Amino acid sequence: MLTKIVSASFAVLVAAVGFPVVTQATPGKTTVAQAAPAPKPTPPLFAVNGYFRAYDFTRQNASNNLGFQYAPPPAKYNYNAVNQSSFEAALSLHAGFNFGGFNIGGTYLFADPLGTCDLLTDNFKGLPCISRIPPNTNPDNTLPGYQLATFYEAYAGYCEHPTCTGSGLYARVGNQVINTPWANASDSRVKPAAFQGADVSYTWGPWTLEGMDMWAFQSRVSSFFVRDTLLTGYPPTGNTGLGGNNTLPGNVHFASNDPFGFIPTDGFWFGRIGYSGHSGLTGDVDYYAVQNIANMLWIDGKYAWRGFVKPFVAIQIGNENNAGASVLGRIDSQMYGVQAGLNIMPQVQLVAGFDDLPWHSDNVTLPTGVSCSSTTHQLHIPTPANGYYAYPYLIPNNTSQCVPGATPGTVTVFYGGWASPYTDSYATDPMFTTTMTQGVADRHIAGPSYKEALVFTSADHRFAGLISHADYDATNAGDTLGAEWSSENNIDGLYYVMPVHPGQRYRGLLLRYRYGERFFTNTKIYGGAPLFKYNRAQLEYDF
Repeated sequence: MLTKIVSASFAVLVAAVGFPVVTQATPGKTTVAQAAPAPKPTPPLFAVNGYFRAYDFTRQNASNNLGFQYAPPPAKYNYNAVNQSSFEAALSLHAGFNFGGFNIGGTYLFADPLGTCDLLTDNFKGLPCISRIPPNTNPDNTLPGYQLATFYEAYAGYCEHPTCTGSGLYARVGNQVINTPWANASDSRVKPAAFQGADVSYTWGPWTLEGMDMWAFQSRVSSFFVRDTLLTGYPPTGNTGLGGNNTLPGNVHFASNDPFGFIPTDGFWFGRIGYSGHSGLTGDVDYYAVQNIANMLWIDGKYAWRGFVKPFVAIQIGNENNAGASVLGRIDSQMYGVQAGLNIMPQVQLVAGFDDLPWHSDNVTLPTGVSCSSTTHQLHIPTPANGYYAYPYLIPNNTSQCVPGATPGTVTVFYGGWASPYTDSYATDPMFTTTMTQGVADRHIAGPSYKEALVFTSADHRFAGLISHADYDATNAGDTLGAEWSSENNIDGLYYVMPVHPGQRYRGLLLRYRYGERFFTNTKIYGGAPLFKYNRAQLEYDF
């Protein structure tokens, strides 16, 4: 059974020290060059396994900003002042049958918050479960705080190599978990994101050719496969209460009377050429055609040296443009990044990363009903009476979006951020500077970003820890009212209670705790919460 990466950003770092942080519950292939999976044991003829996982999430929102503090009822309050808390317990069962290279399998998950707001319908906007006035808390529906029940895997396939990781043909069709850079498991909640479609690859020596057609998507807080994405599905998490687990791009507005609206899309095509040599060099060239949204070219590579300090250097280069019907408007993004690390002690690694995306701007005439504020440089986009309206540019969040022109009705609009239909708001994308709660792709911003981290892995592989800091400079030419700078600090620790044997399935209890705090500047101008603190406690038993 193929392993999965629990947290992409954490695993990328820890993999460089030689110990991938994995659980054993979900099959999937990891194709990010910087996070190559460990060798897998030969699958038995018939296997049943799974996990029990329980999470406790708490969020503290903007407590240091008078503009977001609340007054006792019946006075009005800002939703951003409401802290959030959710508990969710989940049981996942996987069964697989292998015969002569052919295999079938499925995974069923049931999750329950063990509370009084356990149904999705209990979390509709306006109901007591979501419209709680401080100091009461709203549910954190990114966990989520309601029930899930789904067969997120139900597939048939063929593996020429006994472990499904070596040379030869690999094929799988049906509901499945995949791990490509921009469409991955995002498994940092009770269940991974899953896809419905077909995946075929062939490996010979160090080379791999792969192609996919994925036509439906199930988010990590949903029980259904749908033909939409995290950028086109409604409603978002927030004061709607529902668990979209994403915030729609600022240029997309749905009718207020449409509680389950979405922009239908037909999934994506994916192609990959991968190289994994024995000289320390790995790399991939990936291409995504996300139907009616965008085309992406993504190149990553890594070279690692042997020796006591185990230095490595990695690069990533990307280009993205809107395509087809362009339902999210104009997307034009280019990025490059570099990451380097070395062991400063036998079990301690220092890693530093940098990403940069150039800003773009156009002088345009505003559509009817759209305006640009001269005091906040934010676009005002009206809510349509029916369906949805998409302003024809993917605009950034929490920074300057526009500057009024000299002629009434004209503006300079700013864009250049990366659109990520299957990881947006998940903070699980492959960029080197993505942190626990944010990344440049999640905010659709351009500009430079920086991240430094210390990673510790114990000699017996039973404890792994990370401390990191990141900075994001989202200032553009329109930020004449004030620069926009945000930062984030993370602590992440994972402990395996039972002995760990790298390359073998782990069975037993594991404990994990994560803490994140982020800070935004000039939120009274550009919006957003100036202070945000996040605690995540995880208990899991793999069997």
